[in-house]
Amino acid sequence: MESISLSTNNRAAAPLAAPGSLFQEPASPVAVMWEQMKFLLDHADANCSPECLECTRLEQLKRCLLRPFGYDRAVLHQASDIH
Repeated sequence: MESISLSTNNRAAAPLAAPGSLFQEPASPVAVMWEQMKFLLDHADANCSPECLECTRLEQLKRCLLRPFGYDRAVLHQASDIH
């Protein structure tokens, strides 16, 4: 059984892969976040029901990202109408 050591930043370090192996480094959290945001923005063009989970996630994301800039709910709603 291979052991996994902890790196200096408290994240699990992956075991070293042999040259030519199928091991692939995991995506960085930032890359995953950008991919998810792109997916949600691309999905926004779809004609969805009000209960759509992806549309709900996009609205939650907008609120979280715009909160530090002082945007209120009315401004967010207006911005979501402009695609």
